[in-house]
Amino acid sequence: MHGRNRYLAAMLIVLFIAAAMHLAVLAMLAWQWTMDNEQLTIDNQQLSIGHCPLSIVNCQLSIVVAARDEAENLKRFLPSVLGQVFEGAYEVIVALDRCTDGSAQVIADMQAQHPRLRVLHIDALPEGWTGKKHALHLAIQAARYDCLAFTDADCELPPRWLEGMAAQFAAGNDLVLGVSPYVAAPGLLNLLIRYETWITAILYVGLARLKMPYMAVGRSLGYRKAWFQKVGGFLPIADRLSGDDDLLVNRATSSDKIGFLLGVDYQVLSLPQTRWGSWRRQKIRHGSAGTAYKPSSLLILSAIHGLHLIFYLSLIVVLCLQLTNPWAWAAYLLRCSAMIGLLSALPWRDKAKLLLTCPLLDMLYLGYIVLLLPAAAFIQPKWKNTHGGSV
Repeated sequence: MHGRNRYLAAMLIVLFIAAAMHLAVLAMLAWQWTMDNEQLTIDNQQLSIGHCPLSIVNCQLSIVVAARDEAENLKRFLPSVLGQVFEGAYEVIVALDRCTDGSAQVIADMQAQHPRLRVLHIDALPEGWTGKKHALHLAIQAARYDCLAFTDADCELPPRWLEGMAAQFAAGNDLVLGVSPYVAAPGLLNLLIRYETWITAILYVGLARLKMPYMAVGRSLGYRKAWFQKVGGFLPIADRLSGDDDLLVNRATSSDKIGFLLGVDYQVLSLPQTRWGSWRRQKIRHGSAGTAYKPSSLLILSAIHGLHLIFYLSLIVVLCLQLTNPWAWAAYLLRCSAMIGLLSALPWRDKAKLLLTCPLLDMLYLGYIVLLLPAAAFIQPKWKNTHGGSV
C-alpha cells in the first residue's frame, strides 16, 4: 500500500510539472503575439507598425496563386484577391498547373475587367519537380516585382491584406508570416481543424518571434525574391510533394528580418475539409514536410508536444490508481482554465465555440499529434485532394 501511495505521489508530481511547463511554453509563445513593435495599425488612414509611421504608396507587390483544376474556387475567391484596398501598384499572377477543368476560361473572363491579372498556363511537369512547387517557381520567375505575396485558390482575402503585407515589407522585412483560420461550420471535425490551426499558428508565430522560425502557411505568406534566392528557392525541395511554405521558411535564419500579419482584419479565411478521410489525407500530406525540418526545429516541437503527452499520460495513470483524487482533477481543471484564458487573449476569427469546447479539442489535438503525424513519414500523397482543392 505504501508503495502504491509513493507511486501515486510521484505521478502527481510529474502531472503538475508537465502541466506547468507546457503552459509556460504556450504562454511564452502566445505572449509574442502582443509585442507592440510589430503590431500593425491604421489610424486616420495612417499605417504604422508600433509607433513608426509607414509609407507604402511606392511599394509594389506581386500576388501569386498556384491552382490546379480550381475553376469554382477561382470564380468564388479570386475577386477578393483582385479587389484589394491598396494604393500602390500590384499584379496578380495565377499559375494554372495542367488544368483540365474550366479554370482557364474563368481567368480569361476576369482578365477583361482586371488588367492587373496575369495567367501562366503550365502544360508539363519537368522531371524532379512536384506540381505546386514548379507552378510557384515559374510564377516567381515571371513576377514583375520584388515583393511577393502568396495565397491559395480556396482562400478569401480580407480587403486590406495586401496593404498589411506592403507595410511589413516597407518596414524592411524579408519574410512575412500571416495566419489563416478555416471557415466555421457545424460538426466536431470543423472544430478540431480550426483548433489545430490555431495552436499551430501560436507555435510558428511565437517561435519565429523568438528567432527560431520553422514554418508558415502558404495561404498567407510573403517574401522578397532576394530572400527566396538566398535560401536556395525550391531547388533543394523540388521533388518533395509538400513544403512549398514550411520547408522554405524552415531554412530561414535568426538574422532574417521577419514581419507578421496577426490581427483579425488581416487573417485569411480558407475552406476546411468536410470529411474525416479527406482531412486525414491532408494532414498526412502536410505532416510529411515536417520530416525534413532542421533537427533543431524537430527537437523543439518534440519537447513541446512531449510535455503535452506526458501531462495526459500521467493524468490517466493517477486516475487509474485513484479515480477521485482531488489533486489530479484540480490539475486538469486548472490547466483547462489556463488554456481557455490564454487562447481568449489572442486574436482569432470565430473563436467563441473553440473556447467553449477547448477541453475536448485539446485531447483530440494530442491524438492527432500522436497518431496521425507519425504516419506522414511513410505515406506520400498527391497534390490534389479528393474534393478538388489544391494543396
